[in-house]
Formats: sequence, C-alpha cells, structure tokens
Amino acid sequence: CFLPDVPSEVPAPTRSNWAMVERKDNSGPDLVRIVSGNTASGYIEIKIASGKSGYNSVIMATRTPIPRAEGHYLGIVDFLGDGSADLYCITCDYANNEYQNETTRLRVVSEKSGYQQILIDYVVGFHPQSICAGEWQMFDFDGDGMPDLVRVDTPTSLYSTASLRIASSSSKYKNISIFNTPFTPHFNDGWIFSGYNRQKVRDLYHIQTSDTQDGK
Repeated sequence: CFLPDVPSEVPAPTRSNWAMVERKDNSGPDLVRIVSGNTASGYIEIKIASGKSGYNSVIMATRTPIPRAEGHYLGIVDFLGDGSADLYCITCDYANNEYQNETTRLRVVSEKSGYQQILIDYVVGFHPQSICAGEWQMFDFDGDGMPDLVRVDTPTSLYSTASLRIASSSSKYKNISIFNTPFTPHFNDGWIFSGYNRQKVRDLYHIQTSDTQDGK
C-alpha cells in the first residue's frame, strides 16, 4: 500500500497515472504512481512501491519541479537506457506568457536525481490540438537507443481511422513521421505498444471497449 499523503486542507489526490517498471537487477517490477491532482505541494508528485516487498514498502515519495497544472499527459520512460523510471511530462501551451504561439512542450525528469533534475526541456513538433488529444507514449521506435515521442491520433469522426505521429529523438522531437492505421477509434479505447511474440518491433494494439458487435 502507499503511504498516506501529508495531512492538508487540500482534498486527497484524485488524479493519478500508474506504471509498472522492470528493473535491470531483476528485483521485480516496481509500481509507480504519478500524482497530478490536488497535491498538497502544488507540484506533480511521484510515489514508488517496491515489487521486492510485495508492494508494501514505499521506496520513494517526492515532489517534482513541474507544477501539477502543467501535467497534461504524464508517463514513465527509461530515457537513458540505464533502467531508471524517468518521468516524462507533455504540456500544451496556448499563447501564454512563456510561449508566443501554441506549442507542445516535452520535459523528462530523472529518477536518479530523486526526480529533481530535468534532463530535457524541448518545444516539440506537435501542435497542441485540444489539450494534447490522443494517446502519448515514449519508446525507441527507430532503434537508435533513444526513446522517440509517439502520439496515436484518434479523430472524432467514426468514418476516420487512427494514425500514428512519431517525433524522432535525433531531431529533438521536431521531425514527425505519420503512419495510417486500419483502426476506427471509439469512445474510451485503449492503445498499447508491445513486441508481439517478444519481438523488438513495437506493434500497436487497439483495445475496443464500446460499440462492439457482440457487446464484449
């Protein structure tokens, strides 16, 4: 179980992202909770429960340097390939004081620094588009050893199919490749990238949970 949040007049956190992280020492996958809703600190917080302890020991609980209002999409990535559970944060800015134009911003925060050091802070090639609409992930798409930024675009029209937009790490996430898919998106779909039959190539899984023919 997770340690209770610090007592505060602020309501308990209600919005969280979750990830399971494999470790190179085979100590078992750890459970990572990214808290971005109603944190007492006002910043995105990270809590990690140890798989080795049966998820009964919290080995880290800390705040990050990123304000929770900027965490439009959050996830975990091993950014340097060293087995760390680094945090990535995607923020969509709309002509505010920091950026003159609508932009999408990518930041990666290092686990090894106790989630205090920002490894990269880039304005990337994606248009914000309805507060980061779509499914975002980071993984090494082109095999160069560095994670690329991937977005599954899910149009609202039932007559359109989803597409992949991939920003390469080698271009500092400016250059984008587009791939069309045969999948027609539906409400509340799930999207997963995984190596089918344990291959290194990442395949796209579409998990449809509504409007199915047999109701399942």
